[in-house]
Amino acid sequence: MPKSSGKAPLTELRERLKNGNLCGLYLFTGDEIFNKEFYISRFKAAFKDVPMAEFNVCTLDGSELSEDALIGAVESYPVMADNKLVIIKNSGIFKTAAYDKEVWTELFKNPPDYAAIIFDEAETDGRNALLKKFNENGLAVTFDYLDSATMADWIAGYLSKRGFSVRRDAVNELMSRAGVSMADVHNEMEKLVDYCAGRGEITADDVRSVVPRSLNDRIFDMIDGITAGNRDAAFAILADLKQLREEPAKIVPLLGNNITGILKAKILLGGESTNLAADLGVAPFIAKKYAAQSKRLSKERLKNMLSLCLEADKAIKLDGKDKWVVLETLMTRLS
Repeated sequence: MPKSSGKAPLTELRERLKNGNLCGLYLFTGDEIFNKEFYISRFKAAFKDVPMAEFNVCTLDGSELSEDALIGAVESYPVMADNKLVIIKNSGIFKTAAYDKEVWTELFKNPPDYAAIIFDEAETDGRNALLKKFNENGLAVTFDYLDSATMADWIAGYLSKRGFSVRRDAVNELMSRAGVSMADVHNEMEKLVDYCAGRGEITADDVRSVVPRSLNDRIFDMIDGITAGNRDAAFAILADLKQLREEPAKIVPLLGNNITGILKAKILLGGESTNLAADLGVAPFIAKKYAAQSKRLSKERLKNMLSLCLEADKAIKLDGKDKWVVLETLMTRLS
């Protein structure tokens, strides 16, 4: 098993893939599924030329995994090869231990030196005892959503490989419309590549022509309508979202997240912030929006708006009330 280099987990993962030093324990988790799947595909690609790959590369459904199946997959030697790859998806053991802990503890303590074992997990809990034991010998990588600068670089690099130049205003427009998920951004880039075929450049106008505005972008417009005193505009957007069958359970948290961003911007601008985008961890165009909104609202009103969002979120998730009634009531109270 490779020893930890002490570097950031993702940096170490990239180095192991580059060097072909892959055997060991891995835990992949986080919200950015596209990036997580990309690195899993890198492992699969590294093992594709292994003899008898059908026996030496296996994916197990962790939710239905028996102890015998686990032992059979992990402890059986590679067939006509030196190494094997085992991917265990959504076992849940790092959140709540679904199986005999002894089995997992022994695996984490003495992993076979001929196998790369990847746990692909939707959720983990840092207090979980098994997770602490895993960390003694394993490499845990959390795939978070990319920050705006990294996302912008990824977009420019991807489009360059497809033969297109793209200016920063077009990149910003794409991020604003497509949202934070790499999968969503990737889908929209593929549409742009088809739309702009033969031109060699993608402009902000192209993005506006091809990429629909994201849910978060529409929600920010709702907040803009509320804070500008244009209640009709805010409710017109809400009506559109209802017709599009968007879920109130998604809309309310996004309202709260944007109001939180505006509140943070107001606090930072009242202090010594010299780079609001960096301090907030958002793209410059988003920071600019937050800054403009923060000038319209007092801290007290923003805190009250955030409290109303939290109350509505609880009503939707826990109280069993009609979700659209809760959301429409929230919009009335916010405005």
